[in-house]
Amino acid sequence: MANLFRRVNTADAMRRAVGAASVLAVACVQQAHASGLDSGTTAATTFKVFLYTFIGVVALCYLLYKGAMAFTDREHWSDFAGACLKVAVVGSVVGVLGPYLWDLFTT
Repeated sequence: MANLFRRVNTADAMRRAVGAASVLAVACVQQAHASGLDSGTTAATTFKVFLYTFIGVVALCYLLYKGAMAFTDREHWSDFAGACLKVAVVGSVVGVLGPYLWDLFTT
């Protein structure tokens, strides 16, 4: 039990984490060169399209649910307007920040 409460050297832990990340990065780069980058890029693009479609369907279902709740007077219409605002903010983040980060990591 005394071993659970020992002091952890954060500098040593940080060095180990950076070392492990470096080894992993080198292994990934070598793997990308060995197997071809085209198949990985195609798979990532397919996943991106699936993810955007899934997020859109979930947002549509959320808005339909909130609209039905407001229509049946179980919630106020201001709740529906707030839900629309939330979907718009999340959609803009996904639409603007997503492609920026995608381009940042693919180039």
